[in-house]
Amino acid sequence: MALHRGVGGDMSLAIDEAVEVLFVEAYLPFASLYSEECGVVGEGAYRVVLDPIDGSDNLTASFPYYGVSMALQYDQETIAAMVVNYVDGSYFLRQKGGVLLRGNLHHDRLEGVFPNPWAKVGLFEKASLHTDVIGKLIKSALKFRSPGAVALSLAYAYDVRYVLFIGQKRPFDVDAGLFLVDALPRYEDENTIIVAQTQECVDRIKSIVFEDR
Repeated sequence: MALHRGVGGDMSLAIDEAVEVLFVEAYLPFASLYSEECGVVGEGAYRVVLDPIDGSDNLTASFPYYGVSMALQYDQETIAAMVVNYVDGSYFLRQKGGVLLRGNLHHDRLEGVFPNPWAKVGLFEKASLHTDVIGKLIKSALKFRSPGAVALSLAYAYDVRYVLFIGQKRPFDVDAGLFLVDALPRYEDENTIIVAQTQECVDRIKSIVFEDR
């Protein structure tokens, strides 16, 4: 697959660009797009912040965890967002002032999303770049997985114990996911996101991340 560096800084695959073209053709009559691959396309008060394939490396490795992330903005304020899991067709949807809904592309039903009281595992995106934090989480018995698709992991925040991301916060990666789970406790700074089902869990992970920093 051909490679070149997209606006977001990552190497883009031909499939990234092909999927992006489909979204541009679908949305450009109604809104401009701000995409990881080609930057800003079009103009107007409405804009879709887009990652056409969230988890491209997973796709190329045939690892079943990748999707699309879309945040609809009006005058730079997010008013709706949707994250779709391409693998099983499930998606998460929320409008401003509304609750988080879950559906599936294979049927027409929508249902509310609620915290999973039995969640034991968190999601730590970009974990391999932060081995010091890995050790602290393990020592604190905070289990985690690092699946490699930031928007999808944020969208699944209600299903897991916590979501931790440390790295460069690009709009394509985080805008839609954060909007979806806006009701959950969180901590956020320039390069850290912690979302959890309880404030106690957020505070605990924050103390671990920033210990000795």
